[in-house]
Amino acid sequence: MFLRLLKTEPGYSLLEVIVAMLLLTVAIILMVGMFDAGLKAAIQGSDYDKARALANKQLKTARSLPYEDVRDDFPVSSSTPILARESTNLRTRPMRTFLVSPTR
Repeated sequence: MFLRLLKTEPGYSLLEVIVAMLLLTVAIILMVGMFDAGLKAAIQGSDYDKARALANKQLKTARSLPYEDVRDDFPVSSSTPILARESTNLRTRPMRTFLVSPTR
């Protein structure tokens, strides 16, 4: 009689409650991971904006210099890429030009 009364009583079983808690736990763990990824992306974007602002400031400073004050004889080290080493003194060497033809 007691078992029959439990079967007819409305409500959730213990198994249903455990499954619901498990699903909620998985969902919360995944959302925490998404928040972490969003925070990292926001920090990276902030760093990018700071670098861009600094580069614009330096470029503005360089553009404001008179032409006579601009120098092109910067020291070249062995770690400088070959293309940069070849183009350090543009006044004495002619510029190289490359023709690119479309390929089909």
